[in-house]
Amino acid sequence: MEHKDFTLKELVIMVAIIPILAVIGLLAWNGISLYQNYLARLQAEEGLNLASGVKTSLADFHLINGQFPRDTNDAHAAIGIAAAENITGKYVTSVEVSDDGEGTITVKFGPGNHADKFLQLKPTAAGETISFACTSDLKEPFRPNGCEEGTLTAAKRPWAPGAGNACWDQAFAAENEGRGWVVGPIVANNELAVAVANRNAAEGHRPAVSLGELAWRIGLSRVRCQ
Repeated sequence: MEHKDFTLKELVIMVAIIPILAVIGLLAWNGISLYQNYLARLQAEEGLNLASGVKTSLADFHLINGQFPRDTNDAHAAIGIAAAENITGKYVTSVEVSDDGEGTITVKFGPGNHADKFLQLKPTAAGETISFACTSDLKEPFRPNGCEEGTLTAAKRPWAPGAGNACWDQAFAAENEGRGWVVGPIVANNELAVAVANRNAAEGHRPAVSLGELAWRIGLSRVRCQ
């Protein structure tokens, strides 16, 4: 059998071609990686863009009412926006505003690079100016500028039993005994709150202790606490 050896010229050409092919492969891989990172950033920006309209409505609500939505009623209805599950995108499953008076906006991601991740915007009011602090569990390269790594914060529920609000604890006790139905915190000039306050004054009771009992006594079916 005849063996054909490579010539020196052929070897030189092969040695020159191999690095070129390696560079081409590396560039192709980097190109794919860069494109994937670009898509991931776009998906994160979708959440921020959907939240921007909610931020505007929330700021307008605070400008008019001097507070963020604080009731067991739907905060979205209060500020005039769609329900959380209806504020969606290709990669975002919901954008929700808390009803605990904090005005926290929570963006939840679905299909895509950020499945089951979140982005939260917490507002702070200074006069007529509303600023938002951002936290998220998105990976650092994909978090919006100024957004810090953090854990998901659930809405505060001051009206929940055992939350440290004596008014609500008393009111829930009344509810459990079949003496009334309890919901919400109060708003300024609320007729129900005024009626209970007047009865408190007449009977010399402390509102934070006896609101549920007083509501039962005067036949109110709905109680609001601060």
